[in-house]
Amino acid sequence: MIAAMPTVLIADDDPVSLSFLQTAAESLGCSVSTAANGAETLRVAEANNFELLLLDLNMPDMGGPVLLQALRARGVRVPAIVTSAGFENETAAALVAAGFVDTLEKPASLETIEALLQKHLALNSGMRPRSTAGPSPMALPILDDKSALAAIGGDDDAMRSLRSLFAQELELLEHDLESAAPELRVLSERLHRLRASSGFCGATALAAAALRLQQALGRDFARDAMADFVRICSATRQALAAQR
Repeated sequence: MIAAMPTVLIADDDPVSLSFLQTAAESLGCSVSTAANGAETLRVAEANNFELLLLDLNMPDMGGPVLLQALRARGVRVPAIVTSAGFENETAAALVAAGFVDTLEKPASLETIEALLQKHLALNSGMRPRSTAGPSPMALPILDDKSALAAIGGDDDAMRSLRSLFAQELELLEHDLESAAPELRVLSERLHRLRASSGFCGATALAAAALRLQQALGRDFARDAMADFVRICSATRQALAAQR
């Protein structure tokens, strides 16, 4: 008898991150449902049975800990993993206290995702995808195809699809930066998500620039960091357009 595929619900408001995590989990033998915000997560979780939840830490309407509390109140008791582009302001103890069984920092290699799924779902995956190290601040190509392909198992079509979504994300961000200066908190949250998207798409220079700007917000060198970020963002968009 063929075993049923493990069922996973992935919630993430960043479309690039959501697409990558879905593709990764499906390639490892999971049946995946997705949600783009907290409210949608609650609706999907109430209508279906899942064996594992992957919840983004920082969604605008309902962040990971609050969302997990709401799911638990509705009787959803399956293990939950919290995902984020970084856990700088969160402690492992706080996340465990909130009810999460593990963390996943984005971008992550398929090997890392596979290890988590095997740990919490007992997968029988025959594939061992190539892994990739996290982006180094010293390695600053505008687009690193090797890094992007390593993160998504060498799938050229998936890379092009993710980069198409990424280009739209950058266009919207540039427009917002030009039209009005966002609040520091809002900008920090967008940079946080952008770092994950950059990692999936091999935009290592932009990932480093986003991290530098995020760390500089509210400080004396924020203006220089912003100028570098805008310049690299524009260069990344041009490189993405040239690949279409």
